[in-house]
Amino acid sequence: MSAKRTHPARGMRDFDAATKRRRNQAMAIIASTFRAHGFSEIETPAMEPIERLTSGQGGDNEKMLFRILRRGLEAPTSLDELCDLGLRYDLTV
Repeated sequence: MSAKRTHPARGMRDFDAATKRRRNQAMAIIASTFRAHGFSEIETPAMEPIERLTSGQGGDNEKMLFRILRRGLEAPTSLDELCDLGLRYDLTV
């Protein structure tokens, strides 16, 4: 029996060990180069509470916001009840 080929969800990737090792090496070179030039590394969450991402003023940023459905809700009555998290603007492209 041959191995079944799997396909990750769109936008998600699987890397084998050799590819992951090469990617880690490349990222280490990039990170050390940035550090050598005075940059510091930060890490921020991909998702934020929806209230933090919406200003209430509308605009293009709110139109492009990717809303994440609340889990375990019986019968939502509004969009505000339906979504409690959003993907940060800079990660939606």
